[in-house]
Amino acid sequence: MALTRSALEKMDKEELVTLLLGNKDELAALNKGINTLITKFDSLEEELRSSKLENQALTKRIINLEKQVWKNAQYSRRQCVEIIGLPEDSSEVTVCKLFQKIGAKIDSKKLEACHPLPSDDKNKLIVKFASRKDAELVLKNKSKLKDKNFDDIGLEISKVYINESLCKYNKFLWVKCKKLWKEKYINSFRTPNGQLKIRDNNLKTHNIDHLFDLQVLFPNYDFQSD
Repeated sequence: MALTRSALEKMDKEELVTLLLGNKDELAALNKGINTLITKFDSLEEELRSSKLENQALTKRIINLEKQVWKNAQYSRRQCVEIIGLPEDSSEVTVCKLFQKIGAKIDSKKLEACHPLPSDDKNKLIVKFASRKDAELVLKNKSKLKDKNFDDIGLEISKVYINESLCKYNKFLWVKCKKLWKEKYINSFRTPNGQLKIRDNNLKTHNIDHLFDLQVLFPNYDFQSD
């Protein structure tokens, strides 16, 4: 039975001692119950901490495995370039004339494939070279396409672009980096040899192999938005 404060204040010392002694077993049981709860709480807290560390380790392992998969996918494209602006029915001869126009002496014998990209975007071709060195030569000279006239190779077009061939995931990261650049979160971004690199506003360069890399650099940015 609960006692009010006023009732306790009216009791003398002997009455209070008698009251406390009478509830000694009850207090001991209550204290034991509290200690049991504290032990269970500590055990659950340790279990939660252990699970959190295990989850972090598993997440890191998955990210590293995904990075390796996409790195292999990008490596398989090292002999390819993408051309934007040429008609989809352009022949290998036309493509080689384009390469020769920028100082890359490539003939059709040095090509393994040349066809439109399976994409909704028009006028995109993918070219695969027999040698990685030829692909690198074309990419090295691609800036020479600027302000070129293409009438001499039978093309009525104004602009043509040659880009590295990025795997699907690297294209996804490229789009995210382009958005960061447009919103002035980063100074620049590029893809030398298929490796996505960004330069932050402090002019420090970072390799980007996974969306997680961007999330670490920009924890408050919403990468889920379009």
